[in-house]
Amino acid sequence: MWGHSSDIWMLVTNLGDHIAAVSRMCRGGMLSDESRRLLEDLWRTKMQAAHERYREAAVQSQSVMRKQQEGLLIGADGFHAAQKALREESAALSEYRRVLNIFTELLVGGRLPTQE
Repeated sequence: MWGHSSDIWMLVTNLGDHIAAVSRMCRGGMLSDESRRLLEDLWRTKMQAAHERYREAAVQSQSVMRKQQEGLLIGADGFHAAQKALREESAALSEYRRVLNIFTELLVGGRLPTQE
């Protein structure tokens, strides 16, 4: 469904400016249907990209752990590779949760994002 995660992340980063602009326009009152749809679409794209990044980090983490258990990564190098993979997975999960919460608040609660 999605291309390479770095391509998606680049697209999402560029969308940040658009999200901020739409959010500023909408702060003064009710959202028009078109503005709301645009804002939802932007955050949906950001949420999907964050999910994909987390999924890829989890797969990488599992791969490193499997290699370590099989004895292919030993000693300090194996330990550091495992720690790095787990940190990256944790960071990706945290970002996915953050974006998912913002997206959910927008969809369910109608609350505009306060950042980005």
